[in-house]
Amino acid sequence: MGTGILHVEDCLASCFERKDRDDEKLVAYADRVGNGAVFKRLGFLAERRFGTTALVDTCQERLTQGNAKPDPALPCRRLMTRWRLFVPESWTPAASA
Repeated sequence: MGTGILHVEDCLASCFERKDRDDEKLVAYADRVGNGAVFKRLGFLAERRFGTTALVDTCQERLTQGNAKPDPALPCRRLMTRWRLFVPESWTPAASA
């Protein structure tokens, strides 16, 4: 849990830099939250910024129905169907090309 998606992304970056990184423990924590949007956000961020295939696959397996936003406070109009996540236009692959 975090105070916004950018804060969460920074925390995830710190987590991924650690030598004792434990993706299984991260997934277990996310399971305990009991909110499917957690896996949509985690999988999206892991794939977008960190390219961690095993974690991305695990998040994909846990996707729930419905769509979410990475951060309810952000204006998000573009649906990334792979993650069932509405994201800001600037976060789409076409915008960064």
